[in-house]
Amino acid sequence: MRTEHFYFGEEPQRIFGVLTRPAGGVQTGLIFCPPFGEEMVATYARFARWSKELTEHGFAVLRYHARGTGESGGTTKDFTVSA
Repeated sequence: MRTEHFYFGEEPQRIFGVLTRPAGGVQTGLIFCPPFGEEMVATYARFARWSKELTEHGFAVLRYHARGTGESGGTTKDFTVSA
């Protein structure tokens, strides 16, 4: 299993991402869209654990922090469904 932490997009609203990939071939990829606010904090460890478990079964998993949350750029007012 390989885990990469990175940013994508342009400053000042770069998005923080974590990609977990299996050591062998990838069956398919999944994107975990996190909840917002308190729910993001409450579920963060669970999403990380699920990512690792799914990776052990051959799935690549991308998790990210939405704009204005966590390690991503911007402020909470930048967080919108369309963004």
